[in-house]
Amino acid sequence: MNKKIKTIRAVLLAASVILVLSFIVMVGAGLNEIRESRTRYGVETSDYLNALRAHDYERLLQTACDDSEINSPEDGERAEYRALAGYFRTELLRASYEAVGEYDKAQQQLDEREAFGTASAAYRDYQQEILERVNSALLD
Repeated sequence: MNKKIKTIRAVLLAASVILVLSFIVMVGAGLNEIRESRTRYGVETSDYLNALRAHDYERLLQTACDDSEINSPEDGERAEYRALAGYFRTELLRASYEAVGEYDKAQQQLDEREAFGTASAAYRDYQQEILERVNSALLD
């Protein structure tokens, strides 16, 4: 009887180990698939363009962040869109620092904004709108 119980315990233990290992493999495979699908279906340049057409600079910035997370290639048009998103981000930070009296940090953001402005020179009209929108938001 004792031998039969030990055999049953050994079989149950082996089955439990196999189930746990199977679960770990399945979770790992699922996570890998999620990571690959995110890379496969990454950000398109049309996503940037749609955000610009809607004048939705927050979405433009989110698109640039998502794009850099999945390491999309930095081609010419994509680089300009990312630079314009950087322009928006640094202008928001500059205005925020200035509003709380952190003038040194505001100046650093201004310098960065100018670098992004040069990189996104094709979008001067949007740059001007960004400046106006951020400054009017602070006055409200």
